[in-house]
Amino acid sequence: METDFKTSNFTVAKICHEMANHLSVLKFIQEDLQSENPALSNEIRRSLDLLINTLDFFRSLFVESPEPIRVYDILLKIARLRDIGIKVESNYDDFEDIHAIISALIYIIIKTCKRGDIVNITEDYPHVINISVSNQRLVSDVTITSLNENVQPNSQNILLVYIKEMLSKKGYNIIAQNNIKDGVNISICKK
Repeated sequence: METDFKTSNFTVAKICHEMANHLSVLKFIQEDLQSENPALSNEIRRSLDLLINTLDFFRSLFVESPEPIRVYDILLKIARLRDIGIKVESNYDDFEDIHAIISALIYIIIKTCKRGDIVNITEDYPHVINISVSNQRLVSDVTITSLNENVQPNSQNILLVYIKEMLSKKGYNIIAQNNIKDGVNISICKK
């Protein structure tokens, strides 16, 4: 499976790179619209910025050796464009070897969030990191199952399977729960 992921990583990075180049042309068109219809132009710009940053996020995540700070910085841009906060109350440095993987997990969670939500990253015990969302936000059953069980990869869960496999490879366990009262809670800890 490792060879499959390595080939897939390069393929995703290349596709994202190619698409980002073409999107730059659309930004020029959007700028031309600014004087004619500012509201429409601003919404197009926000959508293009979100798309370009998402492609950049995946390109940065799936290179041979992701730069965790770059991946996290792009994640923060995506969160800001969606009006979602990320609040870190943890000694995040304890998890330096999996920063990029945690960013990928937060990206998935952000997709379930609504404007104004806050993704909380806390450390309850030494070497246990928890990720939750304000407003009792839940993630899909596919997300919970893919993170908790060994499932076959498909188009809906491939990033989740990748996250779980990379965490396991680096010596971490992951537990994901949806709770109607509290929302989603994902814990990552050393094996």
